[in-house]
Amino acid sequence: MAREGYFYWLDWPTYLQKHDPTGMAWYRNTGALVVKTPHNKQLEKVKASLDEVGVGYLDLDAEGIKTYLPNADLRKYFPQKWITDDGFGTPTGDKIDGALWIPESGYISDPTLSTHNVQVAAEAQGSEFQYNAEVIDILKKDGRAAGIKLADGTEYHTPIVVNVAGPHSGVINRLADVEKTMSIKTRPMKQEVAHVPAPEGMNWERDGYMLSDGDIGCYSRPEIGNHILIGSEDPEFDPLLWIDDADDYDTGFTDQWKCMVMREAMRIEGLPIPNKTQGVVDLYDCSDD
Repeated sequence: MAREGYFYWLDWPTYLQKHDPTGMAWYRNTGALVVKTPHNKQLEKVKASLDEVGVGYLDLDAEGIKTYLPNADLRKYFPQKWITDDGFGTPTGDKIDGALWIPESGYISDPTLSTHNVQVAAEAQGSEFQYNAEVIDILKKDGRAAGIKLADGTEYHTPIVVNVAGPHSGVINRLADVEKTMSIKTRPMKQEVAHVPAPEGMNWERDGYMLSDGDIGCYSRPEIGNHILIGSEDPEFDPLLWIDDADDYDTGFTDQWKCMVMREAMRIEGLPIPNKTQGVVDLYDCSDD
């Protein structure tokens, strides 16, 4: 799916067949560096998958990483530790096992704008959108979904209801009375993403790329203002911040922010660790397994 989507993003306006007057999102092809670890089995299965779908890559040893990240600390830190654990920040080996460089990788310039682009394209094909309307029930007939009911009493009857409620998907599944039959259910999970300045002398906004580093348990990419965006790859010891109510949760940062930034600094020498937190706190829709 990712490989197919890649080609749509390369020519986003042609794919949508409609220009959004507010602007068009664009795909930034930066390349990606994915670090090998025992946990990801040295990416052997990943390489087989890339070979199968025709995605090119370079198989790098540890020193080869310096071509793409000259200020890399190549020491091992796996298995990852939480910020208060004994030995946090202490290397566990001389060198990581290497990495894959995957040139055809990148990210979308503005996810919100890209969603608006899809809305405009859908409207051009006859779709209608209704905002600020709460769904309070999934109508049912003959044991299947038959429409929706809104808080103002309006009902829409349809043979198909598609649940794209994101972190609220579990609520919709319960309204549809299907959650109890699902082996894997969905729940909202709080996620924190840190934005920190790039090291002095590094133009990461211009030269940076996607970095997936399972050795330190973080992913990162360039961010506007010569910042680095850092997120957790959810290693075993990071807390899973499950949320009961997607409309009422703490939007503040926790120790996860500091832990992620310090782990990223283990790999990128000279990365600042600001006293003031900056970034994004929001929800993912996650399976409960």
